[in-house]
Amino acid sequence: MIAYKFTRRGASAPFSAFAWPPPSATEPGAWVEIDEPLATCRSGLHLCRVADLPYWLSDELFEAEIDGEPLASSTALVARRARLVRRIETWNDQNKLDFAHRCVERARANLAGAAQRLESAAAYVEEAARWAANGGHVVAAYAAALAHAAQARGPIEQMNAAFHLERVEQGRLLASLLGL
Repeated sequence: MIAYKFTRRGASAPFSAFAWPPPSATEPGAWVEIDEPLATCRSGLHLCRVADLPYWLSDELFEAEIDGEPLASSTALVARRARLVRRIETWNDQNKLDFAHRCVERARANLAGAAQRLESAAAYVEEAARWAANGGHVVAAYAAALAHAAQARGPIEQMNAAFHLERVEQGRLLASLLGL
């Protein structure tokens, strides 16, 4: 099964700092395997579907291969055995910047189309724009999703749904931008 993995520079996992064996120019990286029971955010190899990508933005993006059936959560796949296949070279400084600016554009368009513009949503959009202007693609995308949630108004479930829907749309945007 094909999945994706965001890492810090040098193929290091963002939270665990696990050093993934990187792929070479011609060969995938070595398989990584764990023996513990799979548990989201506790044990296992955490990878992404396209829709999950916005939740895990980091420095480098790799296409990965999962061997076996992963445990699926709402924002990740947790596998027992996986490897990095190739680095996604289109996840570069220019596309990070383009992604951040497009997230801001989407949030601004959402505000412009609203019958009532909420101050909290507008504040999130401006925060997203500040981060995007300064190369902060991770926070810009997050703040843009928060703007969608704030504009949704209503019960927390409705706001959560708007936030997650925007993250799915950001995943589609990433897929299109990066050619995934």
